[in-house]
Amino acid sequence: MKLILIRHGIAEDIFEADSDEERKLTADGTKKFKKISSGLIKAEPQIDQVIASPLVRAIQTAEILIQKLQINKFKDSELTLSSRIQAADNLIPEKLTELKPNANPIAFCNWLKTNFSNDESFTLAAVGHEPHLSALLSFLLTGRAENIFEFKKGGAACLELYFRPADIKAQLLWFMKPSHLRSLES
Repeated sequence: MKLILIRHGIAEDIFEADSDEERKLTADGTKKFKKISSGLIKAEPQIDQVIASPLVRAIQTAEILIQKLQINKFKDSELTLSSRIQAADNLIPEKLTELKPNANPIAFCNWLKTNFSNDESFTLAAVGHEPHLSALLSFLLTGRAENIFEFKKGGAACLELYFRPADIKAQLLWFMKPSHLRSLES
């Protein structure tokens, strides 16, 4: 199974929102993540499911990725562009508390084992936050939740997961900054 970890796009400052949970993507964050999502699809064309932290900025980031996935999926179909966009607008990502900024990486790993331990050809994209994503990536690679990587806003990593009875191990396939993903768009 492949797991793509994605940090949310650029969000408004904390003083611009009622709470940290309600912070939205900025106009620039939305624009940049649309390009990033095109690059993500070029890097990993088969994404089967998108999940996200329940915080607004992560949900919005996941929705942009889902829209790009649906438009890409139907680009050669007979549906009109407006029909494809409307279909994409109706999709929402699954919200997962195990992806919140200060969640324990073990909780997410337990969720993975419960839901995906037999899905070898499945690709899951998970949109979350720092410092959780760095700790999760480190935990999957080394067994320790140390922040050895830093996800920039819109950055992503792709892992091949191996489910064992006691744990999950991972192999890092790629780790890209947002600028790298945007450059794949064209």
